[in-house]
Amino acid sequence: MSKSFAKTFPKEVENRKNGECATCSKVVKMSDFKDDLSKTEFSISGMCQDCQDSVFGDTVEEDEEE
Repeated sequence: MSKSFAKTFPKEVENRKNGECATCSKVVKMSDFKDDLSKTEFSISGMCQDCQDSVFGDTVEEDEEE
């Protein structure tokens, strides 16, 4: 992680270091994620499943309805 990112988003970086969601500060467990794509997104953004669903929509349920 770059120093400029850490300076710009110190709370988010600290949350990630503590095993928390970068967005809502909820403790994150890998078992909370719906699928591998969600786990991959967590590794990129640091967002828990609830925050991912809020930002991207609940695509698993939407796909199942089609």
